Amino acid sequence: RSRSVAIRAASTLAHAGVRTLTAAAESRLRPHRVRTFTPDDARQPSGTAPDATSLAGGPVVLFVHGTLGRTDHSFGSFDREWLRSVHERYHGRVIAFDHPTLSTSPAENAAAFVAWFVEHVEPVLDGRVLEIDVVAHSRGGLVAREIAELAPPGLAIRSIVFVATPNGGTPL
Repeated sequence: RSRSVAIRAASTLAHAGVRTLTAAAESRLRPHRVRTFTPDDARQPSGTAPDATSLAGGPVVLFVHGTLGRTDHSFGSFDREWLRSVHERYHGRVIAFDHPTLSTSPAENAAAFVAWFVEHVEPVLDGRVLEIDVVAHSRGGLVAREIAELAPPGLAIRSIVFVATPNGGTPL
């Protein structure tokens, strides 16, 4: 009996240690970050912070990556001319959301995106609504669904394109 308790205690401690290490690694490799996603920076590990005033000018495209991804890994190989055409259609209002995927739930990721919106974009909207079209890969689709559910009044998810999203659920 005491051996069983010791094994369970060791397992719990090991699990907590792995969680802590994973969170530390992800905060370095995949922090919560909203970034530009341009034909020029799509293949770069980090873009620049988008200009909130520019985003407020009309509909926005948001790319959301999946498990163990980053924007440059999941979407950086898009054809440069295609990405340029997306930029032209959306007048440069194309952004991406990088986020941790193993140590943070889709709901927590969505809350981080909504917090960014409330802090940076909502103040420049002057009562208007920011409409977003989302392109989401894998687990990013779960994050996108959560963003749509958590969206404050000034944020409207107009559409979501789910690419290989486990809409029926996943253990991750």
